Amino acid sequence: MTKIEEIFEELKKGKIPKDLESKTELASNVMFTERLGFAVSGLMLASARRDNFKDNKADWVKWANENFNCWDIPERSKRNKFGMILLAIPEANHLDYERLFKLDCHKAKEISKFVKRENIDEIKSVELKNILTFMGRNVEDMTRDEVRDAVDECLERPVKEKKSPFSIQQPELPGFKQSISDIYNSMGKTNPGDLLNSCDPNTAKMTTSVGMNCLNLISSYYKKSGEYKNLTVEELNGLETYANKLCKQFGSWREEVCANTLKTA
Repeated sequence: MTKIEEIFEELKKGKIPKDLESKTELASNVMFTERLGFAVSGLMLASARRDNFKDNKADWVKWANENFNCWDIPERSKRNKFGMILLAIPEANHLDYERLFKLDCHKAKEISKFVKRENIDEIKSVELKNILTFMGRNVEDMTRDEVRDAVDECLERPVKEKKSPFSIQQPELPGFKQSISDIYNSMGKTNPGDLLNSCDPNTAKMTTSVGMNCLNLISSYYKKSGEYKNLTVEELNGLETYANKLCKQFGSWREEVCANTLKTA
């Protein structure tokens, strides 16, 4: 019996460890299990269905219920779907596999919506393609609700209406508006060539992160507040054109990186 198993046995008896090292180790194990439990259980369910039970669905359901407490059919289906998604990721694409594996259960359940059939044994290539395209977003920094709304939009499902947060007085972030104003004025008065010459890999990464957060912010703001109706057609055309240009550019880079990864795998 491992040390952590011994601690769990003692906890069952109501005996809490006194030393900080044991408490820290226990907390770390619990948090790790909670964080990755959905992905791990999904992988076990999906791989057992595919490799061990094959067409014997009844026995698989019984096994799942007894070992994973999956008596709730929708919950079992979501876990199985997410497990099949992970199994379907090409071995060379370790980046997206790891990103999906590390997602919390709420975001993982939303992404499992891309797979439409219940209790499936495999997913369609178009479904996998849609998932990998969706992972082009900064999913890790999105909230659960933002992931849900984004998935629903991709699947052309009606997005659930929520009470606008702008009807509630929100405390302002100190200096936020001023920082945006300073950046706008500074960049607007600077020659684009000078900005490019002063850029480096670290600055580029930080700027990318800031840019993505800003785009997520304005997208959510316009959608939730309805202020997009006050934008002109010319402004919307410009936004759409620029977004399409970025999508095409980064998409081509992504294909190149994936191709190089396949060659070296």
